[in-house]
Amino acid sequence: MMIRWCALFLWLGWRVWAVGPEVLYLSWMRDPTTTMVVQWHTDQAGASSTVAVRKASETAWKEVKGLERQLTGNAIWVHTVELTGLRPGTEYAFRVDGESEVYRFRTMPQTLSHKVRFAVGGDIDDRDSVYQEMSRVVAKEDPDFVVLGGDIAYTLGTSRGKELDRQGARWQTFLKAWKQNMVTSDGRLIPMLVLVGNHDVERGRADPRQKTELFYEVFAFPTWYEAYRQLVFGDYLSWIFLDTNHTWPVESQTAWLAKALVQPTPWKMVAYHVAAFPAYYPYRSPTSQEIREQWVPLFQEHKVDVVFENHNHCYKRSRPLEGVLYLGDGSWGVPPRPPHSELYLAKATQQNVAFVVTLEEGKCTITPLTRGGELIEQPIVLIQQSRKKQR
Repeated sequence: MMIRWCALFLWLGWRVWAVGPEVLYLSWMRDPTTTMVVQWHTDQAGASSTVAVRKASETAWKEVKGLERQLTGNAIWVHTVELTGLRPGTEYAFRVDGESEVYRFRTMPQTLSHKVRFAVGGDIDDRDSVYQEMSRVVAKEDPDFVVLGGDIAYTLGTSRGKELDRQGARWQTFLKAWKQNMVTSDGRLIPMLVLVGNHDVERGRADPRQKTELFYEVFAFPTWYEAYRQLVFGDYLSWIFLDTNHTWPVESQTAWLAKALVQPTPWKMVAYHVAAFPAYYPYRSPTSQEIREQWVPLFQEHKVDVVFENHNHCYKRSRPLEGVLYLGDGSWGVPPRPPHSELYLAKATQQNVAFVVTLEEGKCTITPLTRGGELIEQPIVLIQQSRKKQR
């Protein structure tokens, strides 16, 4: 009997050791074709911040060291390793130092030699069960990455409180579920690109960098405390992420946005949290008016293909507004709201939604999916040459 108990103990110990960190997630700070950011959490100081990586088709491992920092007000250490010098469109294997579990990811291709697929949605995790249900629906589509449009784990502005340890626990709950659910059918981890929303940070002082915001400690950004940024995917896609008065004022980003939109890629997409053309909140709300005054003329001038908006908790598709399509409205995991009737809306319904976007040469197909995996309406097709929507 003692031998059996010892064998069981050793087996259970191996299982705990083999599954790797409970919190492990991928993202990008720079070129998605040649880099990958690996982050994970531990509960002790001094744990290694090293990742071993190799091409999936090879056997030799290369070790890359990163950095770690303690999450303010928490017994949580965030480890960050940026892998660079990778080959575009290539599958890699990696493992965290001290762990046996091997994970895989794929870099983005340099050209649209084959289809690229990604998902977009906002207002993610106010109800854990719906968040996970929608995540599984998205993962079945095998996206190359996911864009999360703010209000991600609802760590602030809710009954959960403002205490830093509660925020840290909430982020961990979200990220544990992400690791479990956001895996492709062939076992690759799905990277996330995060935007900032009103439930992710607390507004206040003139210089936001003087505050403690766990959002900026949990995720890696090219510039500290700046969630607005641009990522260019090879020679085919420019993604621009903006901050709608959460950490930085709308007006402070306008000059930067004008320069970013000059990027000569066939497809230009923008995402942010508060909607310029809301389906639920008032059209004349201050932030919405600012966006329409400061940013919308630039979207029109530079022929942005589609803008993804959030914050309203319903599904919406705008009419083409001076050639620009606005989709949203932030209802990945939150209780959906009844939308208002507005002239600029072509369709709006009280439903949870995530968008699956497929890019191929000359064409972009956007599929709005419900939490059950059904189509809300027929896919939206954008043609590159004319930038007009076909139904």
